[in-house]
Amino acid sequence: MEATIQPSIVPAVLEHEAIAGLTGRRLRGRRFSRAQDTPEYSLDSLMKYMNLVLGVLTQHAVDHEVIKQIFRQVYYFLGASALTNLLLRKDMCNSSKGMQIRYNLSHMEQWLRDNKLQESGAGSSLEPIIHASQLLHAR
Repeated sequence: MEATIQPSIVPAVLEHEAIAGLTGRRLRGRRFSRAQDTPEYSLDSLMKYMNLVLGVLTQHAVDHEVIKQIFRQVYYFLGASALTNLLLRKDMCNSSKGMQIRYNLSHMEQWLRDNKLQESGAGSSLEPIIHASQLLHAR
């Protein structure tokens, strides 16, 4: 799963503009966000992939505790990769981008609640990137 979702982490979590027009500024003729240019790496496609994996695991009667462990590890990987990329990219360090990232992360947290995985601890593995996005949004 990690190898499959690795290319979509930055476009889905950091660059996806779910709040239209918030960070759609241009930099040297290019948009900050490339998520619209590559829809296969959007936040929606990431959520669809996680739904697919959850469906396969459920269909094969994998124990619920194992499913929770799997998604805890996947969310840890997502959060760590997103935070690393955020720290390495100067163009991401602004208030509106912090709000956008937090909004995208809230969709990921909602996915956990919708699929009854909130008690897995997967949401808490996103805490570092959530705190970083809140610091960006703070003045």
